[in-house]
Amino acid sequence: EEEIRDHIAWGSGGTCFALTSALAYLLRGLGWQTEYILADRNYGQNTHCALLLRMEGIPHLLDPGFLILNPIRLKDDGEQEIDTSFNRIVLTPEKNRERLSLSTIRKDAKTYRLTYKTSPVDEGEFLKAWDASFDWDMMKYPLLTRIAGSKQIYLNRARLQISNGVSVQKREIPSDALIAGIAAEFHIDPSLVARAVYLLKDKGELRGESASR
Repeated sequence: EEEIRDHIAWGSGGTCFALTSALAYLLRGLGWQTEYILADRNYGQNTHCALLLRMEGIPHLLDPGFLILNPIRLKDDGEQEIDTSFNRIVLTPEKNRERLSLSTIRKDAKTYRLTYKTSPVDEGEFLKAWDASFDWDMMKYPLLTRIAGSKQIYLNRARLQISNGVSVQKREIPSDALIAGIAAEFHIDPSLVARAVYLLKDKGELRGESASR
């Protein structure tokens, strides 16, 4: 509930765990059956999460952290390719469908992103992974993404990337324009952005225009 209230009031979002938890809360309130799953990335196990939504008993994938907002029906076997508004997703089953790797395709270039573990976890396991996330390196600098029509807007530190299925535009946001830039591109209340940037700078985690550590 808190994540939803903050989004309405401030335009804020959250980590993949906060977003997935909020989405599960909403869907369960509407009577849908959802289950948490965890995922591994190159930098560690259980560093991402998603939802399995049961529709007529058939599992569908939802991943708000990775901007998979329309349920993807998971097939019993075989690789799947799904077009989104800004790229193409490839889901490849592994180890008798115990794992499901996700890659993206843009300009015919395929890039591995993460691997879901398809066995659902209970609330305790989900919360344990969520708690551990606060110590990750990626929690020490701005990292934001959103969909705008047919484009994905993505910020890593101070590097802004706007992409669609055809082209990618990249630019660096100067440090003195970072707060205004984040507020404008991601529709977040400037006072909240300023507070977040202040906390990162106070910890020494945000330095220079590239905000590198």
